[in-house]
Amino acid sequence: MCAAVIVAGAAETASSFQLVDTGITGIYKFNGAALTGDGRVVFAPYNADGVGVFDPTNDIFTLLDISAKISMGAKFVGAALAGDGRVVFAPENADGVGVFDPRDDSFTLLDISAKISSDIKFLFAAPAGDCRVVFGPFNADGVGVFDPTNDSFSLVDISATISTDLKFAGAALTGDGRVVFAPYNADGVGVFDPTNDNFTLVDTGITGTYKFWGAALAGDGRVVFAPRNANGVGVFDPRDDNFTLLDISNTISGPNKFREVALALDGRMVFAPDAAAGVGVFDPTNDSFTLVNIGDTISMDHKFSGATLVGDGRIVFAPFSADGVGVYSYPLPPALPNCTSCEAKLHGYGLIVDRIVKGECVEG
Repeated sequence: MCAAVIVAGAAETASSFQLVDTGITGIYKFNGAALTGDGRVVFAPYNADGVGVFDPTNDIFTLLDISAKISMGAKFVGAALAGDGRVVFAPENADGVGVFDPRDDSFTLLDISAKISSDIKFLFAAPAGDCRVVFGPFNADGVGVFDPTNDSFSLVDISATISTDLKFAGAALTGDGRVVFAPYNADGVGVFDPTNDNFTLVDTGITGTYKFWGAALAGDGRVVFAPRNANGVGVFDPRDDNFTLLDISNTISGPNKFREVALALDGRMVFAPDAAAGVGVFDPTNDSFTLVNIGDTISMDHKFSGATLVGDGRIVFAPFSADGVGVYSYPLPPALPNCTSCEAKLHGYGLIVDRIVKGECVEG
C-alpha cells in the first residue's frame, strides 16, 4: 500500500535539462522506459547488451549485463510494469519476452518462438485492465498478450482487420481498461479490449508514414500520441473513440521529431526529443504546445527513445544514441504526493492503479 504524503513542491521557476553520463557509447542503445516499484527507472535494451537502470535518488546509471542470455541487435522496444512488480519488455527481434525483476535485478528471457518467430514483431508494451501486459503489433499480424501470473504468451490474430507492416508504435492503457495503439503507418488507431480480446481500428482521417512514436494517458482521460513525422500531436478520446490531430507545424516541423511521451505531475505531456532540438510539452488543458530548447546540452539526432515520470516529478528519457540519460525538470505544482513506489499512480492509470496497489494483479 502506498501512503500519500503531501510534501512541498520544489522552488523551480523555469524548466531545465541535464544529461547524466552513462559511461557507455554506441548508437540505438535503449528503446523504452518504465518506473519500478522501488523508484528506479529501467530501460529496455535495444542494441545494448544489458538492461539500463537509472536511480533518480542519486542520478546514478548502471548497466546490468544480459549478454549470456541474449546479445542480438534490435532486441526489445517498450517496457511496462507488470502487476507483480516485474518489468516486461516487448520483443521486436528477440524470440522471447524480456522480464526484469527489480527485487534481485535478474533478467529472464521467456521463449515465444512456438507462437511467433519472425523479426520486427512488436513495439511497445502496456498493462491491460485485467493485469495482463499487451504488446503493440508492428509487423506481427496479432496483438501480443503476456500473462505475468503464469508467464504465458498468446497471440490474438488481427489480420482480418489490418495486415500491413509497420502498423503501430505506441501503447497506452485507457481509463476503461482498453489498450490503445498509436498509428505508425496504419491509418487508424488500434484499440484492444482485454475483456473479450477484441481488436478494432478507428480511422484517423490522416494518411502518411511514420506518424507517431509513443502514447500515454493524459490526466483528462485522453490518450496522447508523440509526433514523429506527423505535423501535429495525436489525441484519442476513449469516451467516444474520436481522434484529433492538433497542428504544431508553426512550432516544429520535419521528420523524427519525438520518441515517446510521459505524463508530468503538472498534468502536461512531455515528449522525448529524437531529432527535435528541444523537449516537447503539450498542455491538455488548452491543447497548446511548446518546445523547450536543449541545444546547448545536446544537439545530435536520435537522442532519446523512452520517457517516464519519476517520484521527484522529473521526467527521465532513455538514451537511444545519446551517451547520457536525459533528465527534464519543470516548475512543480505547489504540492505533490510523495508516492515514489507506485508507478501506475504516478502515471494516472486509474483502474490499473487500484488493482496493483490492492494486490489484485498478483497471482494468489
